[in-house]
Amino acid sequence: GHATMIEQFGEDSSALFGLGVQGPQPDATSNGNGLYLARKCAAALGGTIHLRFLPDVVQSELLLPLAKAAEASLPKATRIASVDDDSFTREMDKLAFEALGLEAFV
Repeated sequence: GHATMIEQFGEDSSALFGLGVQGPQPDATSNGNGLYLARKCAAALGGTIHLRFLPDVVQSELLLPLAKAAEASLPKATRIASVDDDSFTREMDKLAFEALGLEAFV
């Protein structure tokens, strides 16, 4: 659980971002590629992603360069796709995207 993650990784979670790396949860259904893909996406956008395991929470940080947008709205009929091997995460993605008025494919 959480205590094991703190013990194993502390504030340096870089090992979790490897291809196929899973945490120590015995009931995990993930194939371990989520954080690997998240780091690749962040890097492709010129940014970084980090996790820190604190006593009561997991703190995540995604830093991306800010570009000035000409308009703060999305084009009509915007669709968004999300890929994750965890059914709970897929459902949360779908709810979040729909709350933003986006057609979501998860």
